[in-house]
Amino acid sequence: MSEVRFPQLYALFVGLHAVPIGTNFMKVEDSGEEKRLAISVVSSGKNADEAQDPDSLIYTGFGGQESDQKLDRMNLSLEEALKKKSVVRVIRAVEDEKRSQGNVYIYDGLYSITEMWEEKSSSGFKVFKFRLVRQADQKPAFGLWKSIEQWKKELVTRPGLVLEDLSNGAENLKVSLVNEVDDEKGPSSFSYITSLKHTVIDVPPMVDLCTCRPKSCCSRDDCLCVQRNGGELPYVDRVLVTRRSMIYECGDSCPCSNDCKNKMIGTGLKFSLEVFKTMDRGWGLRSLNPIRAGSFICEFAGDIIQQGDEVTDDYIFDSSRVSKSFQWNYEPELVGEDASKKVSEVISRPAIPFLISAKKSGNVARFMNHSCSPNVMWQPISREEKGVWCIHIGCFAIKHIPPLMELTYDYGAFTGYGKRKTVY
Repeated sequence: MSEVRFPQLYALFVGLHAVPIGTNFMKVEDSGEEKRLAISVVSSGKNADEAQDPDSLIYTGFGGQESDQKLDRMNLSLEEALKKKSVVRVIRAVEDEKRSQGNVYIYDGLYSITEMWEEKSSSGFKVFKFRLVRQADQKPAFGLWKSIEQWKKELVTRPGLVLEDLSNGAENLKVSLVNEVDDEKGPSSFSYITSLKHTVIDVPPMVDLCTCRPKSCCSRDDCLCVQRNGGELPYVDRVLVTRRSMIYECGDSCPCSNDCKNKMIGTGLKFSLEVFKTMDRGWGLRSLNPIRAGSFICEFAGDIIQQGDEVTDDYIFDSSRVSKSFQWNYEPELVGEDASKKVSEVISRPAIPFLISAKKSGNVARFMNHSCSPNVMWQPISREEKGVWCIHIGCFAIKHIPPLMELTYDYGAFTGYGKRKTVY
């Protein structure tokens, strides 16, 4: 899927528009005559507004590439909405910065068509133009998106910014610290590290070090890195497409670079993340970028500890905890199915359970709070490092996640220790 859709930036886009480009209309009767009335438009492609004003847009009518536009069909439905002063739902398209092809679609709420006129296009043909103005008292959507773009480019100061980079340069992307709730200046002190201080595991006898030629790793069926994962790559276009009790990535001895399609651990952050003060759950984690379902967010960094050492630790990851099963990268509402009847996915956990403490040393993952309806899942990953095989915990998006939505995962069954969680 090349498009990601976010209505109001806070939920998946469902049912407002049947196609990514165009106008939807409904048939209405007017004095016994059947007419078409525009009810939604997508500002995208040749119809897109170039000014990108968050409060209004200039929408180009349909046709006019090889001849004058005609006042019929979709153009006529827009004129009818102008005459009747009816509201129109607007979806704005922006480029997906993580994909060379494809857009992110944002539902921007209700607009009114206030003006219509004709002008000549660059090709010399007549085109219709429609001015749409956003109705007042709606939560910002596209406007928020534009603000986020300015924050990331540091064109304006982020409201509530406490610290520009919590990682102090350890990460490849800055991790901002933001508090718009109270006067607290930051979380308790800890050492920022980017990877887990790992443990060694046993590897099946079939696994040897990769002997592929440079830049050809994972490109052949006989590649050992592919064989470790059952003959299939776990990632396609940097997105997780299969879950296993263990995923094997290319390691230090492989001839490939960090651009290898079988590497996530150790390749740095892919999204601009920020640690923020929540209203009622301490500090949390969110992204300034939209995150596609299956995307790698970060690994859970920290120290491996022994059972019993976690009693007073509020920053524990425990692979033995039992989490609710789920079906990832699947929204039943999008295909007209009953969400209560969806089939959950059960994945076996690593044979060797282990505990990670991020209390003294950790990364952004230590700030992810619990949710019974999480948008992040964890996946055990093994890679060879300096001749030994090491487990890491990768955090991946369960579904498309819009900017500024808190990133959460299911801590699992609470057994009396570990970070106190809020169930909701």
